[in-house]
Amino acid sequence: MSNKNIFLNFILPLVFVILLITPAVTVEISLDEQAADSDVLINVGYVDIEKVFEAHPMAKRLKEEFYQKAENKKLELQDAEAKISSLKKVVVSSTTMIDRMKEEVKVMKNISQNIGKNIQDVIKTSSTIDDEQGTVQISTQTPQQPPQRKPVDEKTIKEKEKQIQQAEEELALIKKDLETQQLELIKVTKKNKEELISYEKELTNRVLADIYHILDRVSQENRITIILDKKQVVYGQSMKDLTDTVLDRLRGR
Repeated sequence: MSNKNIFLNFILPLVFVILLITPAVTVEISLDEQAADSDVLINVGYVDIEKVFEAHPMAKRLKEEFYQKAENKKLELQDAEAKISSLKKVVVSSTTMIDRMKEEVKVMKNISQNIGKNIQDVIKTSSTIDDEQGTVQISTQTPQQPPQRKPVDEKTIKEKEKQIQQAEEELALIKKDLETQQLELIKVTKKNKEELISYEKELTNRVLADIYHILDRVSQENRITIILDKKQVVYGQSMKDLTDTVLDRLRGR
């Protein structure tokens, strides 16, 4: 989510929520006061609070502060994501290496078994019995020599299997670290979002507090009993638009 979208999705809605609450309280107090004196006329005004908020000198500066804080949070997440990406690559490369080593051991064992068999074939003997003489004649047959292969001793195979075991143990630790990093990223992402929402509220309230003081003075000067947000007004007669008056006060500072 871009910084601009964050502001539009969080700050402006907060403005309207707070303003919805604020006029409601003002109306309640004003009507209670009027109940004691029914001869007093209730004057209602309205203001385009979104326009006033955007025009407030403090709003632009605070938005820049918010954008900077959001960008810093984004950079923190990017660093964590880069570490996770690096660990994933290590897991893939380590897994590939281990698979290759296992295949090598398998080939070594097959070679050793085949060489043992071929040696017996080379020195194969056959016995024939002479029925008439009653003697035994031993003859040696030498078959065609098989392709020569370098024998693999058991020690070499054991060493390779030990290397595989060590590599698998290291891979298990890397996977555990990866899982920890991923869980931490989820926590940090949630924490950053909560902090940004809280910071947005703080900045928004600072601007709204100043706008409220201006509305208070304008309402007293114009004998306005109730001020509503322009977007809250569905119908009304003789309601005064105070937007330009409030904007003039902001520019006149």
